[in-house]
Amino acid sequence: MNTRFTNAEKRAGQELDNLGIEDSEKEFFKAIVKGEESIVSLFLVAGMSPNTKQGGITALMEASRRGKTHHEVAAALIQAGAEIDVQDPYGVTPLLFAAISGSPETIRMLLRSGANVKAKDVGGRTALIEALTTENDLPPETIEELIRAGSEVNVRIYGGLTPLMIAASGNSRILRAIIRAGADLNATDDQGATALRWAKDSPENYKILKDAGAKE
Repeated sequence: MNTRFTNAEKRAGQELDNLGIEDSEKEFFKAIVKGEESIVSLFLVAGMSPNTKQGGITALMEASRRGKTHHEVAAALIQAGAEIDVQDPYGVTPLLFAAISGSPETIRMLLRSGANVKAKDVGGRTALIEALTTENDLPPETIEELIRAGSEVNVRIYGGLTPLMIAASGNSRILRAIIRAGADLNATDDQGATALRWAKDSPENYKILKDAGAKE
């Protein structure tokens, strides 16, 4: 038996008790929601599993879906051995949650921990798709990280949309990155529209696509 580790557990448990915090899954998740990394770490040292679930959501999922303010909590859970590619009932993984919530730091940590960048939810959405469509701004560098990690640039979601079509009306740096990664320039959506059609209101992106070989 590792006595030193046992003593660490006892000390962490005692510290939680001194703070008036019950050593329970409910309080553990409450600390995650609040973004209290120091408290979450105490729970983990005291023996709480980093894979504890509440309502079908693991601790890491909860931290990942809380956005950039919770990346330190996510880091503590990852370091403690949280499952990286676990999925909720809808197939959403921590990486997808981090992309939806717009957390570059959490995305980076998950990728470096081996997260499956090709994982899809029940609707076929990947982390790249979520990163391109989130209302929470993500910097181009984060999109590029997802692409370098092996994101599928020709994946299709509802309506036949591809990442290239989604990016066609957005940031030109992101569009170029998707083109370099081997996107099908002339793929059509369910209405027969190509990325060029999607770029019609963006002269710069329209030119980028044309120069890359896209056709009407």
